[in-house]
Amino acid sequence: MAYTRSTIYALWLSELKADLIKAYKDSGLEASGEFEKQLEAVATNDKATLYGAYHSQFMELGRRSGKRPPIAAILKWIEDKKLTPRPGISKRALAFLIARKIGRDGIRVPNKYNAGGIISKVITEQRIMELINQLKFVEVEQITSDIMNLIKAA
Repeated sequence: MAYTRSTIYALWLSELKADLIKAYKDSGLEASGEFEKQLEAVATNDKATLYGAYHSQFMELGRRSGKRPPIAAILKWIEDKKLTPRPGISKRALAFLIARKIGRDGIRVPNKYNAGGIISKVITEQRIMELINQLKFVEVEQITSDIMNLIKAA
């Protein structure tokens, strides 16, 4: 079976996506499952693209201080994690307090809840080199086919 670049990209992205989901679930960070749900692999003959959830960057790199995250996002996280605030504090008030703290202090990764590296331990230089090596064979096969066609035409 002759592989095309898009086939190789699709297989590579499929394995990458599965490994990212596994690393995410193993990390204990899963709340709503949006990280997993929003991973989308797109393979064409020209490129391999993996789209992910907006919050992936914060999971991997942390978050600078200076601006509060949306309270609605924190409230959803509280509900997804099934957290119960102390008596006398509403979930909305808790979400505001968490958002204010994140805005003031940021989030450092790694920390005691997030060891970090969910993405960078899966998407490695070695893994990218494996993709490049697989693509070399497709190009060699194409060049060989082109040469053979030129010889036949002569």
